[in-house]
Amino acid sequence: TEADAAKFTALCDQLTDQYNNLQLKPWADPTLCGDGEKTLGENIADIRGCCLALQILLGEHPNATAAEKKALIQRFFQGWAIQWSITYDLDFLKYMKEVDVHSQARERTNGVVRNIDEWYDAYDVKSGTLYLAPDKRVRIW
Repeated sequence: TEADAAKFTALCDQLTDQYNNLQLKPWADPTLCGDGEKTLGENIADIRGCCLALQILLGEHPNATAAEKKALIQRFFQGWAIQWSITYDLDFLKYMKEVDVHSQARERTNGVVRNIDEWYDAYDVKSGTLYLAPDKRVRIW
């Protein structure tokens, strides 16, 4: 419907803005940020894929205690971060930003986790650079 399309567009715009403001390598060039419009489709896929994988993991442990569940979620997000622990020199990073429709490694880690409530709960995140208020977290699917 038109209403659904308008809501989808608003969420896409919100996610685009988030990624446009994520710094790629702030210690080397604090002005170099992501391109949320170019990477939007992949960012949506990353967030939803991460959410689905987390649901599957938790579904495999239905009898986990609260402490065990928290530990599982922490290990899950540690694995997500390790998966994207790539370092590029600044020139290559700038090149990749121009040619790649995927967000770069730092963005793929940080842009995803900050939109998933379980990440906040697992690490007791209440503030900080990556913090997004619950109403600012994008949930498209």
